[in-house]
Amino acid sequence: MRRRDCLGCAVAVAAGLPGGLVQAQTVVRIGLLSPTSPRANESRLSALRSALAESGLVEGRNLVIEARFADGRFDRLPALASELAAMPLSLIIAINTPAAMAAARAGGSMPILIASVGDPVAVGLVRDLSNPGGRVTGITNMVRDLGAKRMQLLREMLPAARRLAVLTNPEDPITAVQEADVRVAVPRLGFESHFFAVRTVADLQPAFEALVSWRADAVMRIAEPLLTQYRVLVIRALREHRLPAMMVTAAEVREGGLMSYYSVEAAEYRVLAGYVLRIVQGASPAELPIQQPTRFELIINRGTARSLGIVVPSALLLRADEVVE
Repeated sequence: MRRRDCLGCAVAVAAGLPGGLVQAQTVVRIGLLSPTSPRANESRLSALRSALAESGLVEGRNLVIEARFADGRFDRLPALASELAAMPLSLIIAINTPAAMAAARAGGSMPILIASVGDPVAVGLVRDLSNPGGRVTGITNMVRDLGAKRMQLLREMLPAARRLAVLTNPEDPITAVQEADVRVAVPRLGFESHFFAVRTVADLQPAFEALVSWRADAVMRIAEPLLTQYRVLVIRALREHRLPAMMVTAAEVREGGLMSYYSVEAAEYRVLAGYVLRIVQGASPAELPIQQPTRFELIINRGTARSLGIVVPSALLLRADEVVE
C-alpha cells in the first residue's frame, strides 16, 4: 500500500512542465543508453515515457526513442554510445555512471542528459553542478550522501545486528565514493562491515558463500547497475540464506527484498523530461544546472520481514512510503 504520493521535485516546475508543449507534427528523436537490460530498466522507462507524454512527446506519434542496452556487459557501452552518437538525434539520455561516461567519451557535440549518476563532478562529467559548462546535464541521484542514511534505517530495522556484509562492484566509477561513506558511518552505527566484490555475475555465488562464512547478520548493496541487472539472483540468494538486506530500488523490495531507501524515479524523470523539452526547443545543456532529487522513499516488504522472523518497528512502518504485504 502506498502511504504518500512522492512525485515532488520542486525543480519539475522550473524545468518547463507542462507549458510550451512540442507541436504534434514535430518528430523528436532521442537516444537512450543503459548498462543494464530492458527488464532492469522497466520502471525507469515507464517513468520516462509517462513524463515525456506530459510534455507532449508520445512514442508512435511525435517521439522516437533509440534505446541501446548493454545487458550488464559494460565493455559494450563504448560501441553502443558511438552508434547513438552517429545517429541524427536531438540528444542522448544516459542512465547510470558507466553509460554517462561512455556517451561523453563518444565525442561529438550532441547534448547528453544523465540520470542515476552518483557524482558527475567526481567522475569528470561536468565541472560544477550549478554550471555544467559543457554538453552534459541532467539529474544526479546523490548516492554519495545516501549510504549513512540507508545504514541508519537498517539499524532501526535490526537493532541487534552486528556484522554487515556490503555487496559492491569495484569496476563501477562511483563505488569508491559510496564505500568511503559506508566506512565512516559503520562505527557510529555499531556495525562491523566487510566488503564483498561482485564484478561479474559469476562472482555472485562466491560472494554469498564468503559472506555466509563470515556470518553476516545483514546485507547492504552499493547502488550500481550490475547488481541491479542481476537483482533476481541477488534476491534469490538472500532468500536462500535467510538474510535481511537493504536494497536500492523499489522493484527489488516488491520482488522480495526487505527494504530500500532511494530517490523517487517518477520525480527524477519529470525533471529529465522537462530538460528534454527545453533542449529540443533550443536551450544549451551548458546553461542547465544538474538537479538533485528532493524526495526519497522508504519501502518495506513486511511479508519478507515475517518470513525472516523480523518484527518491523512501528516507527518505521509509519515513515514508510510503501509497505509490501
